[in-house]
Order: sequence, then structure tokens, then C-alpha cells
Amino acid sequence: MLDIIDRVKARNFILSCRNIDGAFGGMPGAESHAAYVFTAIGALKILGDLDLVDKDKLGLWLSQR
Repeated sequence: MLDIIDRVKARNFILSCRNIDGAFGGMPGAESHAAYVFTAIGALKILGDLDLVDKDKLGLWLSQR
């Protein structure tokens, strides 16, 4: 299945949804939301790009929820 997905485009879109607080929204510029964080982190893990997440910022954001 990953062979038919443009991994670079998928990764770039997910990262474009990342906000200054380290969390993710549903589209670029959208407010951060825990459901989108869950989905974005899962997708980045599957793509092998989890190292691109700012774990400190995201951890702080999540701990405030």
C-alpha cells in the first residue's frame, strides 16, 4: 500500500499542518486538536518520519490538555 502513496507529498502535507505549538491541525493554519495530533503522529510513524516531530513542544502541548 505504501508503494502507491507519494510519501514525500504525504509527509509534507502532514508537516504543513503543524502549528507553532508543536501540535497539528486538520489543515494548514487550522487550530491544533488532539485528534489531528493522534492521526498525524500515527501517519508519520508509518512513514518512518517520526523524528521530524518536535517532541518537547508537542509534549508540552499535550500535557496542557
